[in-house]
Amino acid sequence: MQYLLRFMLSFLVVISHFWSSLLPGGDGSLAVMGFYVISGYVITLVWSKTYGNAPNGFKRFWLNRFVRLYPTFLASSVIGFLAIYFYPEAARAINRWMELPWSPEGLKRIAEAGIDPSYWWAILIPQITLVGYQAPAFWGVPITFSPNAWSVNMELYFYLAFSFGLTATFFRARRFFQAAFLVTSTYFLALCIAGHQLLSTDMMAPYIAINYHQIFYKTPVGIAFFFSLGALVYYFPKKAYPNVFKVSAFILLFAIPLVPVPTPIPVISRLLAFGILCAITLLLWPDTKPKGILKLLGDLSYPLFLLHWPVGVFVSGLTGLEKNSAAFFIFAMPASLSASVLAVYFLERPLEAHREKIRPKTET
Repeated sequence: MQYLLRFMLSFLVVISHFWSSLLPGGDGSLAVMGFYVISGYVITLVWSKTYGNAPNGFKRFWLNRFVRLYPTFLASSVIGFLAIYFYPEAARAINRWMELPWSPEGLKRIAEAGIDPSYWWAILIPQITLVGYQAPAFWGVPITFSPNAWSVNMELYFYLAFSFGLTATFFRARRFFQAAFLVTSTYFLALCIAGHQLLSTDMMAPYIAINYHQIFYKTPVGIAFFFSLGALVYYFPKKAYPNVFKVSAFILLFAIPLVPVPTPIPVISRLLAFGILCAITLLLWPDTKPKGILKLLGDLSYPLFLLHWPVGVFVSGLTGLEKNSAAFFIFAMPASLSASVLAVYFLERPLEAHREKIRPKTET
């Protein structure tokens, strides 16, 4: 189920970016939180079964993560750079963070971020290495070639928790994620109470309405809630559940983005509800190794997540269409899916054989 779930989450992200009015109850942040839940589950699974007790597990884990994440990220950055270079106005209209660092607008953004514009070249380092590629709207790079890469960078913090032995044993891992879940849940509760009070004041309401969502969405502490939630699913007993529960959870999960949200507080509530329903869906539908179309859909999720912004810029530049319109969506969505299929067959699947060699032979 995680393969189909990953694809549907990627699809939600693209819809929210290309034609947001189709999702009156949410934006791409809902799906991104769902991705963190899945990542918490999957990384806990592969570390526990494959790398945790294997010889050279630390090295093998990071090398495998590099091969899994970096080539597609680098491809999206290169395509993003070309899209911005050939269609700078379209890029600026599609995503305001997509800018060349040496352009007047790019130098302005760099200066606004408190960076000496003469060091514009330093902005290229995260575009090449992924490290330091945090969300531009919060504390990361002020411009970007691959806007969604910030969330991939954030996952690196949690990979460090695994690879440095914080989850070396089953008991320690479960306690670690239980503690993380407790701390982050308390954090969320306190912020909700504080936010409710601040929203009642005319002076603070505009600030909170804009920034309250960011506290949950783009900080390691906020993301830790969703990551630990997914990890804890791995430690639940595996058993068969009635199909009615499975179908109901799946329907509820994807109904959330369709219901309008009138105020900022429910937006946060929906983030939490969406993440919890993702965890429940993973619990009800234990992971299997799919084949055929299900595997392809799961494989498409990562390149689709990263490539749709650059592809959207090319579509807009070539057609003159603007995002948030049906015409743009009709062209940009198939183009993004096509680019993702090419990435899967010509980039990711050829590298899968190398990843198999990297995995410890003791895998069960």
